[in-house]
Amino acid sequence: MTPPSEMLVSQAALVAELMDAALEKALQSHGISHRTFELLSAIKAAGGQVAQAEVARRLGITPPSLTEGLRPLVKSGLVSQQLVPSDNRVKRLQLTELGEAKLALALHEIAAIDRAITAELDGNQLKIALGALRRAARVLVRLSSNESDSNRE
Repeated sequence: MTPPSEMLVSQAALVAELMDAALEKALQSHGISHRTFELLSAIKAAGGQVAQAEVARRLGITPPSLTEGLRPLVKSGLVSQQLVPSDNRVKRLQLTELGEAKLALALHEIAAIDRAITAELDGNQLKIALGALRRAARVLVRLSSNESDSNRE
């Protein structure tokens, strides 16, 4: 049996934990949390003024959970939230200028972490690592999809 320290899953979990810690520290230096970054990124990725329900779907969370997470972002001026005049149940989200600026700072920090990691790898190592991670992601998506399919039965 393979020792846990030699298992790909164990090493990936360790890297994920260390990456989360590095991101949290870098983001906190700009006054935002990892969760705030995720919310800002999802709103930005959805483009323009986006329905709150769409952002919740993209994040894989319920609309009430998103509402709870948005409160401090709206209060701090990072996100604007407007009701749709034709349907007062629908809220649209948009990053404010401050939200855009915070997201840009966060992306700059993430790029710096990426540069620090990739500086330790030569071109071939980076190519192999990226290829392995992409293949692992495809397998995990497939496993997750199969798991979801079997849960429906």
